[in-house]
Amino acid sequence: MFAFISLFQELIEQGLFDNFDDIVVSIATGCTAAGIAVGNYLTGSKLRIHAVSIALSKEELTKRIDQMLSDIGLTLGANDIMDIIDDYIGEGYGTATEGLLETITNVSANTGILLDPYYTGKGTQGLLEELKKTPSRFQGKRILFIHTGGIFGLFNGEMDRVMNLPGNHAYYINEWPEKDIPLVQ
Repeated sequence: MFAFISLFQELIEQGLFDNFDDIVVSIATGCTAAGIAVGNYLTGSKLRIHAVSIALSKEELTKRIDQMLSDIGLTLGANDIMDIIDDYIGEGYGTATEGLLETITNVSANTGILLDPYYTGKGTQGLLEELKKTPSRFQGKRILFIHTGGIFGLFNGEMDRVMNLPGNHAYYINEWPEKDIPLVQ
């Protein structure tokens, strides 16, 4: 969790408060999201932290995170510092629907950003669905999605189901739209 509190400090140094209203991250056991939410809380920031669950129910995650917060001496709960979204778990960790694989393919083909089918891909799909279904859940339109990896999930053959569909243009991955975007501002 402490590494993600440090990450939050790095985000502040890169202009987080000037550029974003909400942060979205995938959540499996709670450490990443808890660290980001604690960093947000400790700074007094008004950003809203959303955690899209890819494995556990909101109730299970709330218990885990509440314990983590208690362990570091905070007397607040998970629900005080983050919004846990558990509508996109599907069949659980390690499973990928055809729809999820298509989302991953479309995001990769249109942006050049690679997502895995188990962790960051599910979080991204949850974000995209929530933006359609419940846009009022977010404070603003400036949303930072934190890509936390999981890329090795792409190499187990799962994506072959989508890549080999007739008419799939997944092999035509576009470059990042603007070539001169600095990595750090």
